[in-house]
Amino acid sequence: MKLWLLRPMEDNNLWDPWYDKCFGFVVRAESEEEARKIVGSSIEFGDEGKEAWLDPKNSTCVELTIEGKEEVIIRDFARA
Repeated sequence: MKLWLLRPMEDNNLWDPWYDKCFGFVVRAESEEEARKIVGSSIEFGDEGKEAWLDPKNSTCVELTIEGKEEVIIRDFARA
């Protein structure tokens, strides 16, 4: 299995306004397609809707590997 990081595309109006929305998922799946399906079937997404996560035009989905620099992978914080 692989880990996938799904995040919104920059400048996509599906996340405007920012409240009541999800801004990231880390998913365990064999492929990007499966990762998107898992998120799309989740009851955990917000007002951005299922298509925000199923359509590659709306969100990114990149495989997380052990390679790379030391960094925080996801910090999902929104201030009102």
